[in-house]
Amino acid sequence: MATIYSRSELFNLIAENGFMPLFNTDDEEQGLQVLEAAYRGGVRVFEFTNRSPKALVVFKKLSLHAASAFPDLVLGAGTITDPGMAASFLEAGARFIVLPMIRPRVAEYCQKQDVFWMPGCGTISEIAESTDQGADMVKIFPAELLGGYRFLEAIHGPCPWVRAMPTGGVDGTDENLRAWFGAGAVCVGMGSRLFTREIMAARNYELLEKNISRITTMIRKIRQGQ
Repeated sequence: MATIYSRSELFNLIAENGFMPLFNTDDEEQGLQVLEAAYRGGVRVFEFTNRSPKALVVFKKLSLHAASAFPDLVLGAGTITDPGMAASFLEAGARFIVLPMIRPRVAEYCQKQDVFWMPGCGTISEIAESTDQGADMVKIFPAELLGGYRFLEAIHGPCPWVRAMPTGGVDGTDENLRAWFGAGAVCVGMGSRLFTREIMAARNYELLEKNISRITTMIRKIRQGQ
């Protein structure tokens, strides 16, 4: 049975791991293989994005598998834009909700359900608005286009309380990861730069696992001050 976390416990888990893969596929078998590789590589918090027609179907498959094979792996649903969508994924086993933008109706729904939720933000005003609505964290997106780690660094000047996960600007190199965590990131999210076209086309899950393991190891060392 999957471990159930409170919102504060889930935040602590995300902060402890410091790394969240963002993935989508319409291929159930590929989804299972990716989940297996991610878990073996050290991932314990995984976001499956709602970016394809069969996203919910595939998510249900992954959720059932994770509940029995990886009870300490927490699955969440990303690219959620309305309450009905949030409800469907939560019913399917999602433990947190990620939005690409601010959606008050989704925020209200998640607050009522006492569900961990994280909206995408691109300005300091959006971050403040999300915090006022009860967001547990914010996703800085698209981080690279917003100025990279310097954007988060600048925000933490007047708002040191911001709890953020940058995505769309994390490349998995030691220099890049050190810059993001040095700027105050709680966690980093990686999608296309982790699940590259080449790796996915070749279904090279062994290489994917090695890349993920390398990233999780680097983050652990960075967190330990090495």
